[in-house]
Amino acid sequence: MSESTMCSIFKKPDHPSANEPSVTEVRDALDAMNPSLDDLFDRYETKRSALLPVLRQMQDEFGWLPPIVQREVAFRLKISPADVFRVVQFYTLFRGEPCGKNVIMVCGTISCEMAGANAVIKEICEKAGVDLNGTSHDGMFTVERVECLGWCDRAPVVQVNESDYYEKVTPASAAKLVEDLKGSK
Repeated sequence: MSESTMCSIFKKPDHPSANEPSVTEVRDALDAMNPSLDDLFDRYETKRSALLPVLRQMQDEFGWLPPIVQREVAFRLKISPADVFRVVQFYTLFRGEPCGKNVIMVCGTISCEMAGANAVIKEICEKAGVDLNGTSHDGMFTVERVECLGWCDRAPVVQVNESDYYEKVTPASAAKLVEDLKGSK
């Protein structure tokens, strides 16, 4: 892990979607989860085993997993904050930093790359006004190149917000996608 990655958890990001919740808000969210939290604890032998579903619910609540959320989850599950941090950094669907309202993930593996993923990425970044792996200043877009999205026969593939998939994307259809997302503010 690079020094900049390690240190980024301690710096407050400077774009609009970087609103970090207070300790009280985090604790209230965890308390509100209590019935389902108890169910999770009953389902697993150790509280540590409930980490992934708890992080998922916290990310759904706050949009990302800032340091205060990670620390409070660690405290509630009685595990090391460093362990929580490592899990957040390991899984690509967990966000240790704020992301845009629309997270656009473009598959960059060989099938998609050969079918034009690089041109699609370039067009999306230009139209969204964002650098690759960055978030736009208005907090509207985050664009990432990711590993296989599992649709190699439909390359290149784009996923938006963990739910919408687009196949055989061209630079022109990518530009239209960004314009449609801008219109759905």
